[in-house]
Amino acid sequence: MTSPSAIAVPFLTADEDGRYSVHEEAIQILNQIEGPLAVVAVAGLYRTGKSYLLNSLLELNGQPGAQFAVGSTTQACTQGLWIWGKPLVLKDGTTVLFLD
Repeated sequence: MTSPSAIAVPFLTADEDGRYSVHEEAIQILNQIEGPLAVVAVAGLYRTGKSYLLNSLLELNGQPGAQFAVGSTTQACTQGLWIWGKPLVLKDGTTVLFLD
């Protein structure tokens, strides 16, 4: 389903002072989207399987390499908002953006 070169990209992060910033790479990805857009966003408490679910939807679980970060500790692996670096384009031209 996805390209092996696709990676999760930070979209919105907060610094130590609580100021938010949007990352340039995410802006470039979003600017390339044309036509209808569908967003698959997963939100919830930390360590509840959000990244795992998105990896499952992208058919990445169990594959080595790039994916939304998951771990086996109580420390959060993904902070802020991340997008999948290569949006999925459906047969009808709709672009699907995955947001973690």
